[in-house]
Amino acid sequence: MTRENEQKLRNIIKNICRLEVEETYIENKLEEAHCNLMEELGFDSLLIVELIVEIEEVLGFDFDMNSLDINTLKFYDGLIETIKKYIG
Repeated sequence: MTRENEQKLRNIIKNICRLEVEETYIENKLEEAHCNLMEELGFDSLLIVELIVEIEEVLGFDFDMNSLDINTLKFYDGLIETIKKYIG
């Protein structure tokens, strides 16, 4: 995934995140190798769905909803690997 697309992804996550914390907190969490969006950034299943929709709109592709795994998407590195399958 390009640096530009990864920055877009980070911005999407920051915009959707409902925690009332400074942006640097979110950035620091996303730097961790295996950041759990649900446990560390307060995402729930509805926010994951919102995240998926926003990623599709911003990055210009559609996920195959039948093959998505919430257990993979709830981790930042898993999310990146999934996106790479669609846009390289």
